[in-house]
Amino acid sequence: RPMDKNSKVAVTVAITTLLDRWGLTAPEKIAILGFASDADLDCFINSPSTLNFSPALEQRLSLILNIHAELRLIFSNPMNVYGFMTMINNNSPFLGKKPIELASQSLEGLSSVYHAISFIGSGH
Repeated sequence: RPMDKNSKVAVTVAITTLLDRWGLTAPEKIAILGFASDADLDCFINSPSTLNFSPALEQRLSLILNIHAELRLIFSNPMNVYGFMTMINNNSPFLGKKPIELASQSLEGLSSVYHAISFIGSGH
């Protein structure tokens, strides 16, 4: 069922705060959210209740929140919780890149970042 206006606003505020705390640039935010332009990002941040949340956007928002939840389970240090996405990581699937680079490529990339982090979190 579609999100109501209050849910859209709450999720948008949470996501916007999180992406800021991750230290993402505007182009990284646009890419991870699957937007086409600065205008889309501005609308998301400033007028979320008017946005049409597509299934793909809802999936991205869910993955971003789940990545954060997993990072909070893995790390106690806020620098790691919030810095993980922009730190170079030599483990698979990152292979010397920052997780944000993979997460920004596509929905599949974002999903693979989530799965890699949840795998770490499961103690493997």
